[in-house]
Amino acid sequence: MTLQRTLASLQSILPLFNERLVICQESDPAEMACARQMGFKPIPTRENVGIQNGLKLAVSEAQNDLVLVLENDAEYMGGEDGIRILREALCQMMTTSVDHIRLGRLDERPSQRYSKFWGLQSRPRRTVIGYLQWHLANIRKYEILSLPDINPDEMSCEFTRVSDSFWQTTSKYVGWTNRSFLTRKAFFLNQLLPFAEAHPTSRLINGQPDLEHPINCLQNRYWWRSQKFSIGIVRRGLFGHVRHDRNSDDEKKG
Repeated sequence: MTLQRTLASLQSILPLFNERLVICQESDPAEMACARQMGFKPIPTRENVGIQNGLKLAVSEAQNDLVLVLENDAEYMGGEDGIRILREALCQMMTTSVDHIRLGRLDERPSQRYSKFWGLQSRPRRTVIGYLQWHLANIRKYEILSLPDINPDEMSCEFTRVSDSFWQTTSKYVGWTNRSFLTRKAFFLNQLLPFAEAHPTSRLINGQPDLEHPINCLQNRYWWRSQKFSIGIVRRGLFGHVRHDRNSDDEKKG
């Protein structure tokens, strides 16, 4: 079971957190039992509230101002050094004005979409398409951090190297993802969610909004980019994204 594997993987980082919550869609008894067994408090819902509302519930139920949000397939993969990096991320949230930190693992190499806009040099240089589609190129620029031979001294001013593992940029240069993030409760509930709820799209997952599409879709993405939220990126990434089981009728299957 995916949830069981994920919760088991989180045991080494639990001492960093005094709240450990699991949203159990449709009050699934097996999920609730698993959560309790692993040291988490289950938060049951009467029905499946979907991804966006599930994330909203997870953050709103937390009592702390800083919340680590993980989907049920976000296994911890950081090892002992990852605990140090996670502490550093928490420290950044407590001592700086960063709004949100991405903790998911980057792909081992930039995507084809990135290379279409920036090529694959260690120093990003716009291709012809990168000049023609300026804003689309900008939002993929963070993928440069997945290159192993990146030279921090050649990085553009849009990215600030805080340490070997932590970089800072703005939402102009990195899109929104639901995958593994550390966020401020006020930022998530008072800024991000209200926009998504006020600008719904017709694209739904299992009949419910997924948050990523309302923020990143063509008609709405100007907002995220223009806000220039302060975004941190853990370059190495601490959490994976592998689903080991999924209902056959789930629209995200495959």
